Amino acid sequence: MSDPGSPPIRRFPELPALAIAAWATWLGWLGLMLAMTAAGPWHPHFFPATATLGLFLVAWLAVVIGGIWRLARGPDRPRAATWLLLGVAPGLIFAAHGMYGLRLNASRLLVLDAAIRPLVPLGASLMDLEARLRYPEWTEGATVVMIAEPSPIARDQVAAMDEHVRALRARLGGRSSGRKIHWVRGPLLGADGRAALGIGMGSRAGEAGAEDDPLAHVDRHEVAHCVLNDFVPALTIDPPALLIEGWAEANAGRSRGDVRRQVWRMREDGEERSLRSLVGPAWYHAHAGAVYPQGAILVDHILDAHGPEKFLELYRTCRPATFEADCRRVLGVGLDELDAACRAEVDRAAPSEPDLVAALAALEPGPDVDAAAWASFVGEFLAGAERSNRAHDQARVASEMEWSARHPTEGPARGKVRWTYLHSEPFHAVVVEESGTKEGDVWSTPPGPSRWSAWSATPGRSFRATREAPGEPWVLDEYRDATAEAAYSRARAEAERHGPPDPTPGVSVLQRTQRPDFAARLSVTELVTSPGPGGRRARLRLEYEAVGEPEAPESFECVFDADRGMAALSEVCRFKDGGETKTSYRHDDGDPPLLRSWRLTAVGPGRNDRVVDWSVIDRRLGPIPEEAFAPEALLDGPVVASTSSDAPWTDPETFADWYPAPLAAGVAAALAGTALGLLGGFRRPGACPSPGRTEAA
Repeated sequence: MSDPGSPPIRRFPELPALAIAAWATWLGWLGLMLAMTAAGPWHPHFFPATATLGLFLVAWLAVVIGGIWRLARGPDRPRAATWLLLGVAPGLIFAAHGMYGLRLNASRLLVLDAAIRPLVPLGASLMDLEARLRYPEWTEGATVVMIAEPSPIARDQVAAMDEHVRALRARLGGRSSGRKIHWVRGPLLGADGRAALGIGMGSRAGEAGAEDDPLAHVDRHEVAHCVLNDFVPALTIDPPALLIEGWAEANAGRSRGDVRRQVWRMREDGEERSLRSLVGPAWYHAHAGAVYPQGAILVDHILDAHGPEKFLELYRTCRPATFEADCRRVLGVGLDELDAACRAEVDRAAPSEPDLVAALAALEPGPDVDAAAWASFVGEFLAGAERSNRAHDQARVASEMEWSARHPTEGPARGKVRWTYLHSEPFHAVVVEESGTKEGDVWSTPPGPSRWSAWSATPGRSFRATREAPGEPWVLDEYRDATAEAAYSRARAEAERHGPPDPTPGVSVLQRTQRPDFAARLSVTELVTSPGPGGRRARLRLEYEAVGEPEAPESFECVFDADRGMAALSEVCRFKDGGETKTSYRHDDGDPPLLRSWRLTAVGPGRNDRVVDWSVIDRRLGPIPEEAFAPEALLDGPVVASTSSDAPWTDPETFADWYPAPLAAGVAAALAGTALGLLGGFRRPGACPSPGRTEAA
């Protein structure tokens, strides 16, 4: 029985206070982040953001522990549940917010939306804290502070980076706030090769670039981001990744020629995209792939043709939905004009076409080879190849290749490829069927299942198509992300890359002489012409210098039909490691002789005991109408349209993609706590006397 004179028992007065403290400290932290965002954080000190965050976490943990304790011990559990649910809600919402931000660490799809922006000053503050704890050496220069592990070349690299930053500022018009960039030599918050406002995370301490450049490519690239961020309100604008990464890549230390040749190679591989595609919904915010080199060319062109003021105006004011209109407003030209200008730069930098004539002429005959005989051989070989090439200028060729191999550890394998190739300049097309199946360690006969692919390049309509099985429809992709010119270029490159082996006479070694790095190490050591039962034969031996390359070829011995335009009859390639490949060629009886089949056998180390048979099934020479290159004529079955060209960039999934779960839990906790409170959970204990209880007399 309680003492009538004792003070009344106060139950749970601390739990409501802790729940209110959790909400107050969270809202206070959020308000501080919004204020720092509005002020444009550059290098915020770690203390304000981390201190307020710490207060919130302490209050939240207190309400969680106290609420669970009261639920377990009682009494008045409904009231304890009310305040526990209300107090836990801000923590769950904060967790969802933090997970949403963490997605950027592994993401290439970067959108600084309203939810991300308040996290930027928190991230910068945490980076400041980690940098102070992790990197002991802070080397200050005129424009940067290098934060790194100790390095003997730190001062020299800071001087080089100062020069880089000054050049970038001059390229943007010279205006500068004077704020220094924090150049971190390593990761922060688990990320490297990134830039966040005034912090650039690059290579490790002591690392340098290629060809005596004191700065690595990644350091120049990431610091270039920071320089541009000093010229624009980076948290309140929305330029495309094409301009963001294009600026950094254009100023990362690579020559303009190298960047343009990279895009030319992408074009040859069918990976170049139109500018319209790269600023469309699928790629506008994607910091990946073609946006780097193609963006570099675009940024260079805008700065050269329109100047830094126009570039900065476009960068500050453009938006996803109006980018082309923004280009016309600021630059006076649209996307197609910009695309054409960039493609022209790539065209000018494209390497010259391989020249078999020049390559063979550059080979020097050895002391045992008669120079006149070598010159005569080269002339006859090239003349025969030219006649065969002209015969195939307009041709439809169906060919088939079967192969088998036995890998030392993976066991036997075999497969088959069938090509239908159409060529009538400027039209190109190829349909490819590949097959090969393995059941355990045994390949089925005939091999299957099959895969079908097709490419067609015409100036008016280019496409690629695939299907999975006979009878299923072809899925047609007409390169909607490219201009007609770019689509033609991509389809032609893909058709040539996936097409059949070259059906013209010649052997692989002579075709490989078009590679300067290969031909430079070849020497002609023997050339002998002799009569034979089938006519005169020319035997050629070439030796390859490969110092320190045990798997490189050692020599080539080739035999040609000297009476029929030096058509190739056989080739033997021996390798320094003991391996060997032999190829025999057969031609038809026409004039010129056209290649009909060849067989390659490979044995020895690294050759997998391969056997490859290629043969022409059908060949028709002569003009081909343009209609033959259309999907209706080229593809044998129904056709459906594909949206693959417009497919957006997608990031790999991480645990942070589950951020909606804690957000939903937080909202549910707040609603449930409010409902319990309205049903009586807000009532203070002792507010109503217990029934039947009377005061002591």
